[in-house]
Amino acid sequence: MARLIQPDSKRLVLRQWREEDRGDFANLNADSQVMRFFPCTLNRIKSNKLLNALKEHIDEYGWGYWAVELKENGKFIGYAGIKHASAELPFSPSVVLGCRLSRDFWGRGYASEAAKAAFAIAFERLNINEILGCTALQNLPSQRMMHGLGMSRDPSIFDHPLVPENSPLRPHCLYRLSFDAWWDQRDRKLSQAV
Repeated sequence: MARLIQPDSKRLVLRQWREEDRGDFANLNADSQVMRFFPCTLNRIKSNKLLNALKEHIDEYGWGYWAVELKENGKFIGYAGIKHASAELPFSPSVVLGCRLSRDFWGRGYASEAAKAAFAIAFERLNINEILGCTALQNLPSQRMMHGLGMSRDPSIFDHPLVPENSPLRPHCLYRLSFDAWWDQRDRKLSQAV
């Protein structure tokens, strides 16, 4: 078992999964609006299987797609972080950004805040050279978020192998953020703050 990393930000804690997260996580994965850019919603059994996999990744590496809770009250609002890409993806091996938040917490900047905390861990502590993000071509909110995080869109489009062939959600785009690009952004922000 790796040493556990649990980053935080001004408003959020990114932490290892707990048994009591299962109900809230199942509700998140059963929400048709939250899952609109995924092939289907998840029932309780599939949601638990996913939670187990996310927890196991963190157990093995110390980091991954963490449960996200609000600092002010400890409320679970979803997950965010970085993890090793699934072996089936055309850009494996790599580290990918992921985020899924409850609808009640959309539009408040929590996803970007959590992603920035994950980037700091990836680049400052884990010495990862590049983080990738992918999403369905139809998922404009995720694309805007990745662009806002300073990620660059790769010109290629690929069919996601885990999405059914006849699904309009199968074509995906890819975003990249290198350590150098992240460091340059960080330096610019620091110099502007002075």
